[in-house]
Amino acid sequence: VEQDNALEDATASTVRTALGYKTGDYKGFSAFVEMEDVHALGDEEYNLPADNPKQYSVVADPLGTELNQSYLQYVNEGFTARYGRQQILLDNQRFVGNVGWRQNQQTYDGVLLSDKSVENFEVTLAHITNVNGILGEDTNSDHVLFNAGYTGLALGKLSVYYYGLENQNAPNASTETSGVRLSGGTGIFLYSFEFANQADHADSTADIDADYTLVEIGAKFDNLTVKAGAEVLGAGGEDGFETPLATKHAFNGWADIFVDTPAAGLEDTYVSIGGNAGGYQLQAVHHTFTPDTGGPDYGTEVDLLISKKFSSNYTAGIKLARYDADSFAVDTDKAWLFLQASFN
Repeated sequence: VEQDNALEDATASTVRTALGYKTGDYKGFSAFVEMEDVHALGDEEYNLPADNPKQYSVVADPLGTELNQSYLQYVNEGFTARYGRQQILLDNQRFVGNVGWRQNQQTYDGVLLSDKSVENFEVTLAHITNVNGILGEDTNSDHVLFNAGYTGLALGKLSVYYYGLENQNAPNASTETSGVRLSGGTGIFLYSFEFANQADHADSTADIDADYTLVEIGAKFDNLTVKAGAEVLGAGGEDGFETPLATKHAFNGWADIFVDTPAAGLEDTYVSIGGNAGGYQLQAVHHTFTPDTGGPDYGTEVDLLISKKFSSNYTAGIKLARYDADSFAVDTDKAWLFLQASFN
């Protein structure tokens, strides 16, 4: 990581090892446990967000060993009940995900109920008592997650959702979000449309009333996909629209400049192109970032990715992000070289 500020360039060479075991099924019951370990290979020449003072730029991959998942599960004819520490991935992970790019992934303690027994319908309801974040932090919670999806439409999948987030560590960060999403395609054409509203919730004394909108269109050919979109995390009340449980790295640029929404909101206008060439996966994305309400442009970003799957077990790749600041943050360059090996 290289940034146009007083911090030294950061280098993080880390290895993540995850080892899991799933039991067999007995009358629909099973269990799963997974340990996760993150170690440095060589010197730790980087800082975490909470480090103060900082010598190096931030890489949000802390070292450590933890119980990543541990749950009991019951499955019967499309119905699933799960209790314990688990991943939860809803829709495109814009609101609830596991932050799979980071070395320490995000998991949730609680109860999840999911039902797919009715054709074309899927309903998920969860109650979360603790969020295990990517920095190793625990967030005591009283979250209620509801998501219902219908895939019987010719247009694609229609989802409606409600996420009531009660953050007991920081009550003023408690929000409730209600929204609707339509995503699908016809022929070569792809599209996603989404709208949500966010307000303060539970014991919060903050004044929050912000909207989220997404319009994305694209086309998919044999080995090429092109998309253009505009995503707006609006400004409303005292803060911008926030998605604290999202897989944030997948949105608003891989440089992670906009992990927290600015108070003036964020409009991300982007175009992406990706595909397969000679067994290599290629992707390029250009972002233009502006505030939702007034003020000068924030900046622009270019993201590039090349990866290759060498067998059913191995994947390697190179990923680049370059953020050019106009009025928000500083110029930032990030580069990753990664190798993954998976065995079942």
